[in-house]
Amino acid sequence: MSIVVRVDSDAEPLIPLGEAARRLFQRRVAPATLWRWRVQGIRGVRLSCVLAGGRWHTTAAAVANFVAATTQKALESPRTTKLTARAESTERRLREAGLV
Repeated sequence: MSIVVRVDSDAEPLIPLGEAARRLFQRRVAPATLWRWRVQGIRGVRLSCVLAGGRWHTTAAAVANFVAATTQKALESPRTTKLTARAESTERRLREAGLV
């Protein structure tokens, strides 16, 4: 299942993906990263973009929503639960062996 955040181009100016990569992040993010977020997404969340003038554009709000949605998905991830269960199991075995 894919979650797509819609771009509201009337509310905010459109930013080309390459420029968004440079302008919206404190660390350097490659334009290809934003391209992958648009095409493949992360954890079922895709970056919302529009094609205008033959170039893909997004908005600062769409990027912020994408980051928030992927963070939320990561926090809900069953992988975190598996890692917690594995850590508890390891600690229990160490305790049984008298090492902790």
